[in-house]
Amino acid sequence: MKWILVKKSEGNRGNAGLKKIYQVILDDNKVITQWGKAEEITPQAKQEKSFTWSYQAKAYAYDKVEAKVSKGYELVLVA
Repeated sequence: MKWILVKKSEGNRGNAGLKKIYQVILDDNKVITQWGKAEEITPQAKQEKSFTWSYQAKAYAYDKVEAKVSKGYELVLVA
C-alpha cells in the first residue's frame, strides 16, 4: 500500500509556493518513507523501518499518514 501526500511550502528561503511531497509505502512488515520537493524526480531523503509483525508496520504507516494530514498535508493518492 502506498500513500502520497503534498503540501505547499511555506518557506522563507525562496521556496514559498513549491510543493513538498511525502510518501509512505507499506510493504508487509516494512515501512518506507520518502520526502522532498514535488518538482524534483528523486526524493530528498528516504527512511526504512522494519517490524516483527505486519500489523505493527501497518499501524506505524497509518500514524505517519495521520501525522502529516494533521500538519496540513493533502492526501492525493492511496494505491
